[in-house]
Amino acid sequence: MSNRINKKMILYLPNVQIKPLHEAPVTPIARWQLDQKAHLLPWLPEPPQDYFSEEFWQRKIWQSRLDWERQTAFRFVLWQETECIGRISLFNIQRKLFKTKSLITYSLSKEKQGKGIMRNALDKTLSYGHESLKIDQYEAQIHPENTRSLNLIKELHFTQTELKKPLKVRGQYCDHFVFIRNKKDFQKY
Repeated sequence: MSNRINKKMILYLPNVQIKPLHEAPVTPIARWQLDQKAHLLPWLPEPPQDYFSEEFWQRKIWQSRLDWERQTAFRFVLWQETECIGRISLFNIQRKLFKTKSLITYSLSKEKQGKGIMRNALDKTLSYGHESLKIDQYEAQIHPENTRSLNLIKELHFTQTELKKPLKVRGQYCDHFVFIRNKKDFQKY
């Protein structure tokens, strides 16, 4: 991709801002990760030991800026007033001759779930990725017991593939379901 991507862009939803990770302050992000640790750990593939520390997130923010410039990953935080309430990542972006693919991950505060926030934020972010970043296909890998995430991804018109991806969660490998959403799916809905 030859054009530069705006590193300071913000997507807006009612009462929520979706902003680049590298444009957010580190302390509220690290605090959110730590506050949500019990909620997030059951679904996280084996995080590094310092994952919930401010130092880790300082490095992650720095890396996010580099990835954004290289257009290899686009990491966002969901912001409500002065607090972080979630994250969305478009990463492992592979640009081939006729197709650009991206993996996605997302997480939302436990107390914010069930209100349509992540559905709207993910829909807005994926549309931005399709239109501005020229991503043709998204892939989500979801733990089979994560029913909220499974329902959300289906609601957003992802299709389950026959593939399963083994990821280490809570010390054991577990086959995650693989879902994709192609460019043509954006045009349908």
